[in-house]
Amino acid sequence: MAEPLNWDRVEELFLAAADLPAGEQQRFLDAACAGDETLRNEVESLIASDRKTGDGIEMAIQREASALLDSPTSIGQSIGSYRVIREVGRGGMGAVYLASRDAPFRKEVVIKLVKRGMDTDDVLRRFQAERQILANLDHPYIARLIDGGSTDDGRPFLVMEFVDGEPIDHYCSSHDLSIEDRCRLFLKVCEAVSHAHRNLVIHRDLKPGNILITNEGSPKLLDFGVAKILDPELDHNVTRQTSSSPAMTPAYASPEQVRGTAVSTATDVYSLGAILHELLTGLRAHRITSSEPGEIERAICESEIVAPSVALAGRAGMERLRKQLRGDLDNIVMKAMRKEASRRYSSVEHLAEDVQNYMESRPVLARKDSVWYRWAKFARRHRVALVASAAALASLLGGIVMALFQARAAQQARRAAEMHRDLAIREQQRAEDRLAQIISLSNLSLSDVYARMERLTGAMPARQELVTTMLGFLEKMSQEAGNDARLRAALAKAYLRMGDLQGDPDVPNLGDYAGALRSFQAGSALLGSVSPVRGPQADPEASARLEVWADLQDKIGKVFNELARPGAADVFQNAINVVEASQEDPKSGSRIRGTLYLSLSRATPDYPLALKYAQEALKQASAAAREFPDDTNIQLLLSSTHTQVGYVHALMGNLAATLPHDKESLRIRERLFRDHPSDVVFRRFAKLAYEHIASCYGNPEVANLGRPDIARTYYKKAEALEKADLVDPQSRSAKFDYATFLLKAGRVDVPAEGLAESLGMLRDAAGRFESLAAAEPGLRRYDLSLAHTYRYIGDRLLAMGKYEESLAAYKRAVVLADRYILKGPPIQDAFTAAIAAEGRMARAIALKGDRIAALEHARGAIQRAESGANLSYPWYIADAYLTLAVVYDQFGECDKALGAARRSVQSIHRLSAEGKSMNPKILQDAEALVTKCSRGLE
Repeated sequence: MAEPLNWDRVEELFLAAADLPAGEQQRFLDAACAGDETLRNEVESLIASDRKTGDGIEMAIQREASALLDSPTSIGQSIGSYRVIREVGRGGMGAVYLASRDAPFRKEVVIKLVKRGMDTDDVLRRFQAERQILANLDHPYIARLIDGGSTDDGRPFLVMEFVDGEPIDHYCSSHDLSIEDRCRLFLKVCEAVSHAHRNLVIHRDLKPGNILITNEGSPKLLDFGVAKILDPELDHNVTRQTSSSPAMTPAYASPEQVRGTAVSTATDVYSLGAILHELLTGLRAHRITSSEPGEIERAICESEIVAPSVALAGRAGMERLRKQLRGDLDNIVMKAMRKEASRRYSSVEHLAEDVQNYMESRPVLARKDSVWYRWAKFARRHRVALVASAAALASLLGGIVMALFQARAAQQARRAAEMHRDLAIREQQRAEDRLAQIISLSNLSLSDVYARMERLTGAMPARQELVTTMLGFLEKMSQEAGNDARLRAALAKAYLRMGDLQGDPDVPNLGDYAGALRSFQAGSALLGSVSPVRGPQADPEASARLEVWADLQDKIGKVFNELARPGAADVFQNAINVVEASQEDPKSGSRIRGTLYLSLSRATPDYPLALKYAQEALKQASAAAREFPDDTNIQLLLSSTHTQVGYVHALMGNLAATLPHDKESLRIRERLFRDHPSDVVFRRFAKLAYEHIASCYGNPEVANLGRPDIARTYYKKAEALEKADLVDPQSRSAKFDYATFLLKAGRVDVPAEGLAESLGMLRDAAGRFESLAAAEPGLRRYDLSLAHTYRYIGDRLLAMGKYEESLAAYKRAVVLADRYILKGPPIQDAFTAAIAAEGRMARAIALKGDRIAALEHARGAIQRAESGANLSYPWYIADAYLTLAVVYDQFGECDKALGAARRSVQSIHRLSAEGKSMNPKILQDAEALVTKCSRGLE
């Protein structure tokens, strides 16, 4: 026999579900009925009947409630100037009604009325406090207080703006908003909460149901009934929160609310974080499965919040969304919802700023934290990978200390016991042998830890800790190394690893190039002068020392380039001479030669010679790759040599030879990244490969295929990988890479309608380069990148007719470039930036009508181009003469314009005949001007 229906339960569920929107009703009944179809059918029958009768069950319940509480009912009655239409809500203090005023104009409002029997002094104080709160708040995204007063029987009421909208979470779902649109809507909510905070009000019950979105898409923040007032002139006890009756909605409540401790603006920040989590995922941040106070406290105060991207794990069709949330948005939500209020965003404005930073692809504050906290997080994420290595390293370091102690003790024993000289010498030798062995083992462990950290996302804080710890130790050990060749070689290799972490230009690093140079030079000094290793019976240890020495020379030369120091090419060439005279094992020999020839090619401004070196690097890397096809480092070297060969071909104008090398490099790097998707080194090289292909199609700095549309497609491919590397706030190399990406993508030729977007990217790049340059003044890579960025900013502003702004940008570019032109040694990037900026400055001044100044700058560009003919791209001379022609043409001097334009055309034809690089756009513009001026003189 079936159990009898529980009509009390039916009534309870009907009352709870009747006023919910249809979609919410279904979700509510799914959970409340828990599979009881009989119960659900009866509740749904009542709801359907309620909808049909209109004034049926709902009005009957209202009349009965009014008879008990308000007798007589307020429906149809007047409150102040308003006529009550229907009840829309009821709470502990009173009821909420929809009402309207017909004269002098019709307006629907919401009235909050204290119910009879609840008009105690305490309730009245609370009600007056809410009225004071609302009176202080005047914001387009907060429901406004319109009026207030008391009924004939003395009960206070508030008249508020009626908001016809739906809760923010329902709105986002029903309108299928993108992540960006949800963030824009959330920013408006933050504006409203920030306004409340500035008026010394904490909402304390922020949740989707209290944020309605109008038909126009604007949010309206409701219900300040439980708000806490921070104004010292008001009574704080009016809205005091107590642990026995918390003023909160558990799913969005902060730990301090649940515990009943003091609340602050950080409480609203926490709730906003929970709302953002739900808007991004459709899931609540807290997993609350019980209404028991203890369970609620455990869920909110003890259970870790699951990051948005992780919350979606395992859900079908969510992988793309997870990728979009992973990183910045995850971190923003997690920072807003930290358990400790002091570690959340310090204000709603800072939370909003970070969301805005995300939308503008800027670094977010949520990534900043203490070094120790970041290290703890890193270690927690990668404990399996690092614990064993770290333990081994710690043990070996302890062994080093013990061995060092033994060696010192042996030395003392030798001095103290002359009569036992032979025994003491043997004991010292054994201790030193043990020390060298332990150092060697420690170095292997250090290399393992380094290799793991080098390729993990977010490992930069751990690298910093490793560098700080190890450098002091290495310096101390170097002083104790004496003449022990094995110990000195082991320490040199350790210095090589430390320098890589500090500032190897080719991998993610801390950006400490001066520190890296000191480490590389310290390692080189430990090895001393290295002689070629010859003969089939060559000492394996000598070959190993030569490999470390060659790597150190390669890194020293690279950092010389970064710091704009002369002699990099000499360093590479000297190392090549030593290696070429040696007989090493095939793997290390080919790898070392390939590495050094690649670096020498990059440091050589003579294009034919640079191509020769690049081709030799490719030959050596190919030999090593054939011999050891599974070595991923050699595969990376091979891809880099392909890239360099293609790049030099592009500089020489041979695009037919450029693209195949770039595509082969991309093939290798995509495969490596596909096989190792979490490896930051492979990710970086993959994104650079996309940028190289893009450059071939549309880089205005070199000869290109003239397809900026295809170039932008490849830059889009690189963009996602670029942003992924910004996860590590300590990686200056990642920040530099992203700023460089913005420069490259922003300078691609665009139609008129694309100028504003391009200018935005370039200004973003400039801001990032400025920030890096401020942190490390005097670094060439930052200053010259900034010079080129300002040059292109000037170009965009000039094309938009903003002459004064363009002139300011060009002047900034010239100043930055001249720093490196005037102090030497000559640098190609400095000459190209200065020539281009000075020439464009002449064009901007000409458009302003100043002939004398325009000609002065045009001739200055020619002088710069001719003086740096061997350092700048050869076609810059042609571009400078084209600028002079443009200036003459601007002032109607056709004969002079024709002569200058012909010089430009002749220069390009001469370059083409010599097989050198040329920019086809310069030739097109110069020939068009020749035609125009020739017709003008006929």
